[in-house]
Amino acid sequence: MQTGTIAVVGLGLIGGSVALDARARGWPLVATDVDPAQREAAAAAGIAVVADVATAVEGADLVVVATPARQVAHVLREVDDARTSRVLATTVASVQGSGVLGIDALALEHVVHVGGHPMTGTERSGFRAARRGMFDGSPWIVTPRPGDPRDAVAAVVDLALGMRAMPVVLRPDEHDRTVALLSHLPHVLAYTAYRRLRQVDDAGTEHLAGGSFRDATRVAATRPSFWSEVLHLNRAAVADLVADVRADLGALEDVLRDADGAEALEALLASGHREVGRPRPTVPAPTVLPAGPLAADVLDELELHTRAGLAIAGWTPDGSAVTWTPL
Repeated sequence: MQTGTIAVVGLGLIGGSVALDARARGWPLVATDVDPAQREAAAAAGIAVVADVATAVEGADLVVVATPARQVAHVLREVDDARTSRVLATTVASVQGSGVLGIDALALEHVVHVGGHPMTGTERSGFRAARRGMFDGSPWIVTPRPGDPRDAVAAVVDLALGMRAMPVVLRPDEHDRTVALLSHLPHVLAYTAYRRLRQVDDAGTEHLAGGSFRDATRVAATRPSFWSEVLHLNRAAVADLVADVRADLGALEDVLRDADGAEALEALLASGHREVGRPRPTVPAPTVLPAGPLAADVLDELELHTRAGLAIAGWTPDGSAVTWTPL
């Protein structure tokens, strides 16, 4: 870990877990949260806590903004106003589009921002839900844009590696399209399935549910206020997927209502059958990056490696070379 002092702004599930891992590894760390109860819980766990953003980021080398997505731009403005020298900042929001988050309109003077999104979590919230090892072995999507300084991207990758995560690269808009399918749609379906249970008999038979229903609806226990914000911010991509699922369910309904549709039903299910296991990708030679800010064609290559099932094993501090490992 070579990012120096870390400031964590926001001590919920993800920010709290970053802080706990950083403390366990002995990294210089300071943290804050607008909620005194979260600060008190973090302080009781041994986290160095201060009361405001300006104090937290005063001597930081890397700022991790772990607030709700709608607060990200406001916090980055606070960080920029508090600093007189350059500082790197990253986010952990479930939506990464700079325009969506309002970052593009900030014209930041001191903050160099490179987004990130650890693909892990639970249905619980707040610092008391945070835990060490939350990120172990999980993908951590780093979301640079063309022209971003290589050292800033390398620092965010280094943070993810320090958290024992598996960093991968997707540009912000591509991230939002990808997580709409992998994360946002499953939450929509979980809430929908649990709402259907309530409408049938007010959850009176929930105690009869097997593992499939419990697994499918576990995340419906997450605070609706959190997911309503995320889904609204990524609403176009999620709405397109909901329309696709509606069409899929319509086709399924037609087959189920057909007394002679057994073969068609099996074929339809086969088209969505999940194969167990997959070939591990071949690890390529290190990628040597050209000098200067990251160009679009470099990001294209990094994204291709992500799509091929490869995570970053190491990124040199000067941003000159990337090594790879299978996800």
